Amino acid sequence: MKIGIVGDIHYCMNSSLIRLRGKKYSLRIENCIKSINWAEQYFHQRGVDFEVYLGDFFD
Repeated sequence: MKIGIVGDIHYCMNSSLIRLRGKKYSLRIENCIKSINWAEQYFHQRGVDFEVYLGDFFD
């Protein structure tokens, strides 16, 4: 069994979650979504059976 683990994704370029800076969400939320999508694709390509997210997606 392959297990994929993702740590806290506190990556951000802007401290505000509310300000509209991206196309749909704030730039910070867009970066969090991109990080999650990247991990999902990475795990899928490597045949990961189970994924664990350690939390703190958003502040």
